[in-house]
Amino acid sequence: MSVFSSSAAKQAGKVVLVMSCMFACSTFLVIYNKWLFTDCSAPRHQSSASCKGFGFPFPLFVTSVHQIVIWAMCVVVIFVLKLVPRPTISHDRYWRVLVPMAILVALDLGLSNASFLSLEASFVEMLKSGGPAVVLIVSVLARVEALELWKVVVILLISSGLALASYGEANFDLKGFLFVMSAMVLGSVRMILAQLLLHGETASPGSSEEEPQRLSSIQVLYYLTPVSFAVLLPSWITFIYRLPASRLATDTSFMLASIAWVLAGAGMAFLLDLFNLLMIAVSSALSSSVAGCAKTALLVLFSWLFFRNQITALNIVGYSICVTGVVWYNVVKYRRLVQIQSSLLPSTDREEVDLDLNSVESGSDVDESPRVSVGKRDTDNRMKQESSTMGIVALVDRQEHGMRRHKF
Repeated sequence: MSVFSSSAAKQAGKVVLVMSCMFACSTFLVIYNKWLFTDCSAPRHQSSASCKGFGFPFPLFVTSVHQIVIWAMCVVVIFVLKLVPRPTISHDRYWRVLVPMAILVALDLGLSNASFLSLEASFVEMLKSGGPAVVLIVSVLARVEALELWKVVVILLISSGLALASYGEANFDLKGFLFVMSAMVLGSVRMILAQLLLHGETASPGSSEEEPQRLSSIQVLYYLTPVSFAVLLPSWITFIYRLPASRLATDTSFMLASIAWVLAGAGMAFLLDLFNLLMIAVSSALSSSVAGCAKTALLVLFSWLFFRNQITALNIVGYSICVTGVVWYNVVKYRRLVQIQSSLLPSTDREEVDLDLNSVESGSDVDESPRVSVGKRDTDNRMKQESSTMGIVALVDRQEHGMRRHKF
């Protein structure tokens, strides 16, 4: 087995571990959010004997509290426990990449949480599983990928699947639907920006510019959450205005329970954000979206077991069509990456390339090796282009180096 295969196996192990943690946190948090914001005394739920909900009606306020609590946790990890180096980022990169990403985070989370007021958790996640189609469209528009017929078919499969699932939804609500679709688009763009922060932006060939420093997951959260909190700060006006007439002002036990549940959710949101960013760090934006589709299948099951919400045959058929499109895209990208590796790494050069990969694993800089030829550079460029939008087999040099520098 070649060094590359061994490294790919290690990379796959990382992806599986992070993905499992992300699944657990995400499933818990989605069910928690639906339960927290559902008011069983509301007219639309009074006819349901199986309604389960806590009845806290301020989703944007909760999202803003989560952001500031996550920032406080990052401060403890970085400055008190000193488990992660103090982050540094250029002024230009802060405003050009990080601030837009933070705004997208706030809007994505806020709209997603608000949708739970009127939609079932399983349906929300079915809709958001269409994120890979948005990532693919953005990749084509940005000329990261070429427009091909089979990609158009994939997009149509995912879109038609989501449309069918929406048509078959028993408790469809237009406002909640628009919230989720907006959150899906914003979330897809957010993931691409996160990839720039975690992987770094490659300097142009022949350029004397240094590659921008990659940030660890904790460091990204440290910068993101204050800006996201500021974006959501207007929700406090609504909260303060409605507080005197709410149950929080008259029921002390409900108020104390609300504080406990909101803080508990903030802790889980911190872990979810961490694992989401780690997922992008060890793979790519599209891989994280694809993993979300697998998570949705589990979430639909757990949501039904907990809430006993109605799932129709059209829901299942539509979601299955959507997943078919995502899996098809994933398989094709994987096969193309394998073909590039086998065609551009001939056996006569395999020993030389293996030595280069060994130097990568030991932490040395491959670019300084005189053995790297123009053909090898072309190989790296083509492999980076393939894996940047899929991430099933991530590049060893880029990610081993980045993860080794920031341990937490």
